[in-house]
Amino acid sequence: MSLLIILAFSGLFDRIEAVAGDEIILKSEVDELLLFYGPGATTREMIQNELVNRAAVIKLAEKESVFVRDEEVAGMLEQRFEMLKEQLGGDEALARECQKRGITVLELRNRYAREIKSQLIIRRFLETKSRPYLLVTPTEVRRFYNENKDTIAFRPGTAVLKHILLLIKPSQAEIERGIKKITEVYQLLRKGGEFPILAKEFSDDPYSRKRGGLLGRIRRGETVEEFERVVFNLKPGEISEPFQTRYGFHIAEVLSKDEESVLVRQILIAVKPTRADTLRTENIAKKLGSLIKNGADFDSIASIYSEDPMIKKGSAYLGEFIEENIPHPFKEKIKDLKSGEISEPILSVYGYHIIKVEKRVPRMLLSFNELRSQIEAYLNEQKYQKEFDRWSKKAKQEIFHIVLDED
Repeated sequence: MSLLIILAFSGLFDRIEAVAGDEIILKSEVDELLLFYGPGATTREMIQNELVNRAAVIKLAEKESVFVRDEEVAGMLEQRFEMLKEQLGGDEALARECQKRGITVLELRNRYAREIKSQLIIRRFLETKSRPYLLVTPTEVRRFYNENKDTIAFRPGTAVLKHILLLIKPSQAEIERGIKKITEVYQLLRKGGEFPILAKEFSDDPYSRKRGGLLGRIRRGETVEEFERVVFNLKPGEISEPFQTRYGFHIAEVLSKDEESVLVRQILIAVKPTRADTLRTENIAKKLGSLIKNGADFDSIASIYSEDPMIKKGSAYLGEFIEENIPHPFKEKIKDLKSGEISEPILSVYGYHIIKVEKRVPRMLLSFNELRSQIEAYLNEQKYQKEFDRWSKKAKQEIFHIVLDED
């Protein structure tokens, strides 16, 4: 009988977390699986247990000469990897994510290949040894539906929404005031003024002002596009000319940078809308709503007036939402609208919206026939898991003495 040993020597770079016979489970293997599951201790313990259980069952499968072809693994690997890249946002995003975790894309791919091969071997072993216990009968499927239909058989109501967004912008007088002040500050910098001192004196950003304008390290996608466009094009030590974002007028200095982040400080002259600006925007929204209600095409009005960045791509689409999950403040305002109708102007943190309910699908009870295949697949997986647990317990009792790493 082999001894499963857990080594907890903290000085090892890639420590051994488990040995099952001649199968070694390394810390890096657990880390790779944690890559896209989060770093929680519970998750790590679950992955450790899963790896040990798999190793045990695979030992039994090897005794039974269970094997899978490389072609089977390759086919599933391509599918899994394409899904992973799509979830993360493409090849470059995957490479960046791996780099942050200290692993190459090839190493992750090889790990996925090993995982898939293990899963296929285990499934084939269970189909060989436990076939009668894996069968799902029509009676079981029907019973599950009858016992659970009140919770599983309802398809929630959904709504497809479009919108027109009108940002609440400051008046021209307020903008001109901001331009005048930021220009004065910029001239002081050009005459030799020190950035931190001027930031403490003039910046309207309370967070960075007391730190001499220091915002900290900003990664791509963490702030507004207009700000990123400027700071990621600056060299370390370079100070920008004044530029505008939705928050006002900025001068930025990049202290250091890499491909994904910049350490930056700023001086902000805030340009804030007044109550009069809010009322002016609301009145414009009301006028546009009247035009649409009198027959104007919603998409055409959106293409002219909406300030949602998506409108640049020709879309006023806001999203398809489960009725219960429609975000505040839209949910209450549109609950009585029918397909094709539009809302009165709705104020959010972004501005005023005119919402169009493009389509509503009411909540409905799904029939047994509509859910049969899904229930069958669910019960089948439950039985596979039960058999896997039974065989892993049997394998560990017969082959291995298990001690899990507590560190």
